[in-house]
Amino acid sequence: MAKAILRGRELECDGRLYDVGSVIGLTLAEDGVAVTFNDGGFLKFDAEPDEFYALGDCCPWANRYIA
Repeated sequence: MAKAILRGRELECDGRLYDVGSVIGLTLAEDGVAVTFNDGGFLKFDAEPDEFYALGDCCPWANRYIA
């Protein structure tokens, strides 16, 4: 599974950039983090729990779930 890097207001995963302003949902699971975007898109990547919380801090409007 891919790794993602949070760079300011953008999330970089597999060479693509995603605006965190379009994130509407975050899910932390044993196998990584899943991100849902307002256009219906979905992204899943390897991450530590602290990365999940850092991303949540960047988009406080997003629903957050821990599975």
